[in-house]
Amino acid sequence: MRYNWFATTLVACVTGGLAAVPSPRPAHAAEAKKNPNADAEVEAAVAKGLEYLKKTQAKDGHWEAQGGQYPTSMTALAGMAFLMEGSTLKEGKYTDQVKAAVDWFLSPNRQRANGLIGDARNPSESIRYMYGQGFGTLFLASVYGEEEDREQREKLEKLLTKAVEFTCKAQTSKRHKLPEGKDVEIGGWGYVSAADDANFDEGSVTITALQGLRAAKNAGIPVPKETIDKAVRYLEACTTSDGGVIYNYLGGVAARGQERPALTAAAICCGFSAGQYSGELPKKWLKYCKAHEGTPWPGGGRPTTSTRRTTSARPCTRSARPNTASCSPSRRSGTSGSPGGGSRTCTSGRSWTPRTGPAGRGSRGTSAPCTPPASTCACSNWRRASCPSTSGDAPGRCPPRPARFTSAGRASA
Repeated sequence: MRYNWFATTLVACVTGGLAAVPSPRPAHAAEAKKNPNADAEVEAAVAKGLEYLKKTQAKDGHWEAQGGQYPTSMTALAGMAFLMEGSTLKEGKYTDQVKAAVDWFLSPNRQRANGLIGDARNPSESIRYMYGQGFGTLFLASVYGEEEDREQREKLEKLLTKAVEFTCKAQTSKRHKLPEGKDVEIGGWGYVSAADDANFDEGSVTITALQGLRAAKNAGIPVPKETIDKAVRYLEACTTSDGGVIYNYLGGVAARGQERPALTAAAICCGFSAGQYSGELPKKWLKYCKAHEGTPWPGGGRPTTSTRRTTSARPCTRSARPNTASCSPSRRSGTSGSPGGGSRTCTSGRSWTPRTGPAGRGSRGTSAPCTPPASTCACSNWRRASCPSTSGDAPGRCPPRPARFTSAGRASA
């Protein structure tokens, strides 16, 4: 059985997980020499995974994460896994599963006049529906060319056309000054549309949206060139002098030490999708990834003690007291080798001091109430607010409360 390994790498990068750039061929040859059964073992593992997906598909054709979460994204990604195996709507071992997934997306109760593919009625998607938008577009555009039933094909074309329109309208719009002084317009995507989250954007959703748009364009669905150009310029604006891509655009020059190797690897796919096969930007990203392969945390440095990944944005939960919130210590860490470094303060009113341990065992720590610095923004009374770090590792922001959504989907996009 042969798999579409290029597509596998593409989706692995897009998901924003701990993706790494594939090793050079000599390394693969050396590994194969060490373990001649490596390829067979990989194929056996893939086959088990596909069978698992087959068994866990719901009767109506969808998949979901634990507790019914993220059905749109999970169904799209599971469908892509079967397409990578080689199955299509016409033939293959998992044709029935692919067809069932497509039928689920096309079911009348999921159709939205504004082109939203995700389900805003699902709590897990209502505040992160742009992931489902990108993954759903990617999957449906990939099967569109194989659909021979005229009625189904027309449904797919209509859905994809509206989905592209929604995605384009959901893009942010910002001004960025290039090193040579020229002012350009850039635009990425956030967890929800730009109109619903005050023009907020970040790297993983931007990459997901870009790949969905590219797949739609390949399928013959019109995609405005200016949308793609703005997104590529966005990724370029988020690239540091070392060649890594940071979490999101904060204005000015991207700060070194905040790079995300996984986002940088996914950006390479987006560069290729935009036609930059030999451009300097993808080369820069590739060079950074090769130098930081297997490093999941910002900055790319290897900490001297083991810890969870440091991040400049910390989720807060609703609190009864004004301008305070309860921040989970499990999301708050810093080590002597990571950008955060030791004890740190969260503007939610908690300070977090990690206890370091042997590498590979994780870290624990203690938290205690503290007074939020007056110079930082308040993060209370909204469960999606973010607490910026005050330890100097990166500037933070408190995004405003998004507009209320309706059962018919976000009308603003």
